[in-house]
Amino acid sequence: EAHAQEGVSLPTTSPTQGIYRLPTHEELSKLAYRIGSHWKSFALIIEPKPFNKAEINEIEKMASLAGDPEEQALEMLTRWQTRHTSQATVECLCQALRREGLGEQAVNIFE
Repeated sequence: EAHAQEGVSLPTTSPTQGIYRLPTHEELSKLAYRIGSHWKSFALIIEPKPFNKAEINEIEKMASLAGDPEEQALEMLTRWQTRHTSQATVECLCQALRREGLGEQAVNIFE
């Protein structure tokens, strides 16, 4: 199956397939589990617009997420996706993972 966009055909065997798509909630959950305690530094570099320290503190202080870095990571990723909608792509997540030195954490999540 090929996906055509403005005359460009992308076969499903392409290594970049799906990189410009939006991540699913399941993928965000898996990613939150993988980045865990790294979520704050990840939030500071994720594009298109990184979180600021006040936003990170707000997530950190949410009573329902207290002391659970995976749930805090998921909250951050969910806010990121809600904030940026169509710009919140798999590519943005992979770039942030590479910058954070966590590129191997993306393996098997976005296939």
